[in-house]
Amino acid sequence: MGVFSVEIQVGDPQAKSFESVDALVDTGATNTVLPSSLLGRLGVDPYSKSTFELADGSQLDLDIGRTWVKLDGKQEFTQIVFGKDEGGAILGAITLEEMGLAVDPVRRRLVPVNKLLKLAQAKSVEIPEEFLELLAGSRLSSVDDDQRVKAALALHLFVTGEVSAGKAAELIELSRFQFEQLLGELGIPLVTYGMAEFEQDKAAIQLIKRRRKSA
Repeated sequence: MGVFSVEIQVGDPQAKSFESVDALVDTGATNTVLPSSLLGRLGVDPYSKSTFELADGSQLDLDIGRTWVKLDGKQEFTQIVFGKDEGGAILGAITLEEMGLAVDPVRRRLVPVNKLLKLAQAKSVEIPEEFLELLAGSRLSSVDDDQRVKAALALHLFVTGEVSAGKAAELIELSRFQFEQLLGELGIPLVTYGMAEFEQDKAAIQLIKRRRKSA
């Protein structure tokens, strides 16, 4: 995923005072991380500690708390991690999920998505670029960018077995028949399968994309 930042507003626990900060969008991070000095100024106190795994595999015990975070007109009282001041701010998966936002890796932005109550557990999803690029040459090529991102998310959830074909069709406002036609157009089987099969089909999608470019 291309790295990008967004401006968020971090508030005190009473939601009376807010400060703006640039936060790195990272769906690989479970929690939102904020500089300890910022949280101290806002009167946010830790209520517990938790162990976190870093990118190099090492583990670190850090304070956690809760406070208000605003982004794009949305506001959530979210769990945050007290980070080092020099480390900057990170917008994590839990806060993104609470706000109903997903990552558009092509345009490096956040887009609103519907929350899915049928999932076994809530999670933030990074949309594979292959689906976005493949949809650009499909019957959905004329829809707006937000709708194409939602379609890519629905396809990703369907092929990984997270939602049924009917739910995926509902997410992108197609009939079940129209969704089956789209699957056939993209060369995606109308079956439920796991991640191993998805990786195989991902390679097939890339092959189809290369053939379309050379045609």
